[in-house]
Amino acid sequence: MGARPWPAVVLVVLVLTSGCAGLFGSEEPRDAASPTPAPVPTTPPPLAPGLTADGVADPTRLADANRQALDGTAYRLNRTVAVRGPNGTLRIDRVQRVADDGTAIGRLSVSGAGPVGTAVRNWTRYREGTVVWSRTTLADGNTVTNRLVSSDTSPYFIGRALPERLYRAGSFDVTRRSGERIVLESTTPFRLARGTTELETSPPRNVSVRLVVTEDGLVRELSVGYDATIGSTSIRVRLTQSVRPAAVTVRPPHWVPRE
Repeated sequence: MGARPWPAVVLVVLVLTSGCAGLFGSEEPRDAASPTPAPVPTTPPPLAPGLTADGVADPTRLADANRQALDGTAYRLNRTVAVRGPNGTLRIDRVQRVADDGTAIGRLSVSGAGPVGTAVRNWTRYREGTVVWSRTTLADGNTVTNRLVSSDTSPYFIGRALPERLYRAGSFDVTRRSGERIVLESTTPFRLARGTTELETSPPRNVSVRLVVTEDGLVRELSVGYDATIGSTSIRVRLTQSVRPAAVTVRPPHWVPRE
């Protein structure tokens, strides 16, 4: 879209509100003593808890707001990690669906070939209460089913823990606001710890982070990019994640035993 013709709009408004005298002047002298209307103060729109116009002031409060926004809410979380190297790109896709009662199912799939290898082709994890059932298909085609014990802080819910780790890793600028969405972008240098993604690499370099949060602190989108080394191979890692509140129904897979 092109720029809006503001000068023309302003001119039309002046014509409609000023009359002919407004365009060509008035024969009557203007009263110099007429009071000038005081400007009406405007209140800036609220930011998320723990967030100011200067960036993240309270990482814990902002991260807690994200968790509270998700508690008792049905949502879908998508997460992708792409690892690019001289021999190609490895892609790890994870989709997690969480019902409002906390029941959840997550699926991971691995595709492509790149600078890192993986023994896993895909897995599905079903969580009910504190129990997680996991079925994993290995690269050799074998399938393994396990019963695990989990909690909200387990790697299964890595998507919920990641924002706080990012808030604490460095500083952010509020770069844009669109409606209720607030865009945060990292300022340099940004200190990202190892283990932020599913990969074991050298300490990340050239880190960039971007988050989109709402006024209640919900992290709707985030992206992390960095350079690292695995062995003697230089790689580029990019992680993207999005959360979409939605009506979600979670049913146990057929391979989960039922009482």
